[in-house]
Amino acid sequence: MSEEPPVHDDRFRPLTKTERELVEAKPLLSKKHNATYTIVNSVVTLSMEVFYKETRVEGLLNLPKDRGCILAANHWNMATDIGALMQTCPRKVHFWTKAELFNGPSLIKAFMNGMGCLPVKRNSRSGKKESNDDLFQHTVNTLIKGGVIAIFPEGTSHHTPHVTDLKDGASFAALQNAATVENPDDIAPIVPVGITYEPRRWRWRNHCVVRYGEALEMTPYLAEFAEDPRGAAKKLTAAIQSSLEKLTINAPDWPTLESAYRIQSVALGPSQCVSDLSVIQTILRLKAEKNVAFAETSKSVDRYYIELGRIGLLDKDLEFGLRDPPPSTRTILVHLAIYSFVFSLTLIVWLPCVLLHLPAFLLLVFLRWQEPYLESKAQKQIFSSYLLLPLTWILNAYLSHRLLSDHAWFDAKRFLICMVMAVASLPTAEDWRRGTWNLVAAVYRLLSARRRHGDAALKHVDEIRKVVRDKLRVDLEAHGAVWPTVEVRESEHEREDRLDRELDEERKKADREFETAKERVIVDAVRKAVVADAAVVGDPSLDSDAAAGVRKRTTA
Repeated sequence: MSEEPPVHDDRFRPLTKTERELVEAKPLLSKKHNATYTIVNSVVTLSMEVFYKETRVEGLLNLPKDRGCILAANHWNMATDIGALMQTCPRKVHFWTKAELFNGPSLIKAFMNGMGCLPVKRNSRSGKKESNDDLFQHTVNTLIKGGVIAIFPEGTSHHTPHVTDLKDGASFAALQNAATVENPDDIAPIVPVGITYEPRRWRWRNHCVVRYGEALEMTPYLAEFAEDPRGAAKKLTAAIQSSLEKLTINAPDWPTLESAYRIQSVALGPSQCVSDLSVIQTILRLKAEKNVAFAETSKSVDRYYIELGRIGLLDKDLEFGLRDPPPSTRTILVHLAIYSFVFSLTLIVWLPCVLLHLPAFLLLVFLRWQEPYLESKAQKQIFSSYLLLPLTWILNAYLSHRLLSDHAWFDAKRFLICMVMAVASLPTAEDWRRGTWNLVAAVYRLLSARRRHGDAALKHVDEIRKVVRDKLRVDLEAHGAVWPTVEVRESEHEREDRLDRELDEERKKADREFETAKERVIVDAVRKAVVADAAVVGDPSLDSDAAAGVRKRTTA
């Protein structure tokens, strides 16, 4: 994919009659895609779902439903970024693609047209500038039909922990289209899209988060665009840059980002960091501002990690919680036995899947290790798997036929079914294996730390963690960090303890209300009895002895 500013001098050309009809009809607003795009989109979606454990999408309602738009996304992960947009956008996404691909074989050209790619001419290496009049026309035609065009304004994929300086291509395309369209309601906005991969973009079964930001309308820039096109485009590009930085995680360098992740882990808990954006952005902003108070808090976090390392624990180990009083050694051993048993059950499913595809796995690991560019590791693994997995199946089929064909129980159809089931269940089996292994390892480290350092050391480090977390929350909330709900940022045992305390309070409150109601009923009954007895005492028909007995009961 390429991003170069289109060159077009005739910015205010009136629409033809056909183009006006297309503006009114907007045929590309339909969710129906052609066969080429449908097939490719299905393959891309399958690839993303297999490679990433979860692709989370936020802000999809910011995508306009009644007109076309330009998606301006950051570009950290090569072709995987394209897959993330195709997977999450409900409408057909058109991409700017280098024009050389359209000059190749007719089959490739037909494929590019079916995918809705728009040819863009890059400047030659000799410095000659190419005209992109055709790109402008294709872009306008696509937008007025209600199409969605995805552009990566950074120009190329990169491996830096922040959004790089944007080029003006997306701004020029949007403003030139806006200047051409007659009805302001039909002007296509720019929707910034932030794509993040956590914690590592190239590791299998990690998380992908796609955030669609608020649409940037073109109307505020049109007046200046008529007088100073480049100045208006620069201002719009700055607005896109600001929006992308709000939708992504940006740090000046990787050590700073790693330090921010450590602080975020303490503040939220390791399992809740994927869904967070506000807290990590606040941490990075305070680091950039060199806030003195926050610097002291950061030192407290460093001391906490040093104490963890001293007793051989990780921060995620404490997410399971250390109860007060701490659980007995017997309880920890029971948990370790249960988690180990569950882990062994997951291996029953996971191990055959891996062994059947072992050659492909080893080659994928080698290719990932051999790839020097981190932003290319994920796409290399995905593309290579489409070649290596079928070759592995063929190899397994050949070996099985040579070694097992003499056995009556061997059947080629059954073997093929087993291979398909193995590759289909492998992602889920890997998730189970990792989850149960993390539980086993965490409980084992807790048990080892308790045996070597005793309960006092575990309680001490847990108290440090609580103090540091409370201090972090106060500092970050004071600087505008938006926190998740209480249930999200609590660990499991903290949530259980809180619910137990709330339940006890509810029970005590109910008991108090019951006692109060019972006393009220008794008082009312006594009051009525007193009134009745007083009336009886005043009855002149009673003798003196009966009246004296009533007085005694009333006094009691």
